[in-house]
Amino acid sequence: MVDPGPHERRIGERRPVAHIEVTWVYQVVRKSGPMKRSKVQVVERPGRIVDVSISGAAIEGPIDPGLPAGAEAVIRTPAGDMVVKVRRLGPTDRAGVLRYGVEFVELSQRVKDQIHSVLSSGRPGEEVWFRAL
Repeated sequence: MVDPGPHERRIGERRPVAHIEVTWVYQVVRKSGPMKRSKVQVVERPGRIVDVSISGAAIEGPIDPGLPAGAEAVIRTPAGDMVVKVRRLGPTDRAGVLRYGVEFVELSQRVKDQIHSVLSSGRPGEEVWFRAL
């Protein structure tokens, strides 16, 4: 296994996935009008999951000032919705696209099941561990 370095804080191993198309859904507060009243706008943007770990994922999406580190968003996937918190942002090789490192806050059961399936693929099953003892 490759040494992750001194600053690795991830709980579990990160596993790449076939790019899963998703939709970011989040709120942006805009001030407008002469009284500078706040108006909440729900924004939906396309994205794709590129890898997952037991506690989070890397999701690519458009550069948007409404998604800073610390922001929460809903990610709509084919398996269901998940609430995530943006922890870090990084560049990609595509113009206008960032890689968002997110932490899972709340997952539907179907999404949990799919993540566990991805993370357990290619690993020995529980029965192998019991036989080895």
